[in-house]
Amino acid sequence: MIVVVGTGAAALGAVWKLSQQGVPPAEILLLEKSRALGGRLASRWLGKEAHPTPYSKRFDHGAPYFSLPPELQACLHAHQLRHHFKTLPLPVVKLDVQGRITDETSTHITTEELYYCDGGNNAFFKDAFAGYSIRFDFKASHLREANGTLWIGDGSEEIAAAKVILTMPAPQAMELLRTLEPTTQLTLPINSLSEVRYQKALVLLCAMSRKTFEAAPVFKDFFAAESANGKCEIALICRERLKRLPEAFEDEEPFTVRMSPEFSGQHYDADESTVIERIRAHLCAAFGIDVKLLYANVKKWRYALCENPQVVSQSSHILKLAGDYVSNVSGGAAEKAGTVGAAFMSGCRAAEL
Repeated sequence: MIVVVGTGAAALGAVWKLSQQGVPPAEILLLEKSRALGGRLASRWLGKEAHPTPYSKRFDHGAPYFSLPPELQACLHAHQLRHHFKTLPLPVVKLDVQGRITDETSTHITTEELYYCDGGNNAFFKDAFAGYSIRFDFKASHLREANGTLWIGDGSEEIAAAKVILTMPAPQAMELLRTLEPTTQLTLPINSLSEVRYQKALVLLCAMSRKTFEAAPVFKDFFAAESANGKCEIALICRERLKRLPEAFEDEEPFTVRMSPEFSGQHYDADESTVIERIRAHLCAAFGIDVKLLYANVKKWRYALCENPQVVSQSSHILKLAGDYVSNVSGGAAEKAGTVGAAFMSGCRAAEL
């Protein structure tokens, strides 16, 4: 049995590479600590008490859009998953230095072709991992080695594995690796992992009325707006309405709003109502109106973006690491840190038999 810990982009790369090498789904087990697929790409729901509409309360609060490297495109075509991805229907625009959306900023910020998951990220991951055994709510807490076999446990049971691929963020992987007995013959890259640094992120899932949005004196034909220079308190505003059936939103204009690393670090431990009000003030500046939110919820990313990917020693054939923090050491062109493509490719490399 090969065990893959996590169900995000790196896990998808690992499963894809294993399938290419002839490993059947029956010999692969995915362990997921939460109840949803996708890792940091997972969709999140607002509670029914906040808003009862089944479609509009679902938000992609990780990467709302991304490029697709050739290897990922091959995976999508091979597994008939390409239909989940569509090119952005409207441009990604810039927020000016004051964090405002204006006509002058209505240009693409990148020449790359960008894609989003039609209907949201979760629908894609459900299809991508269909046919594989997945254990949800499995919070891996320890590893041990015995006679060339790895055992991974959650405190109540252990699972034997011929190979384990860890795809969680570096601090969580390091915590798990430290549970291995000191006498183990495995070479553990603890030092490399301890050097990895992450940016925090606060993400607001919210909606204003369509009437309010239409009245805003700003350029409106955009899919998302990003901080062009990294100096805005808002890093990204994405229109979730454009990803799903418009009629599901009725009179709402829902947004995912990701704040800058600086803002997120300063307000990470603040109470939710304070964070919502401070983000709302920045939205008022961005749209040039008094934004009244119909509902709002703050999500926290402690490990949002890896700042300094590391070359990680992977000498053990039974324990591998994957994620956007693992540098490309295969000799090819390195992927941009923190991207879906980087995570996917690291999973592919970790799964090489």
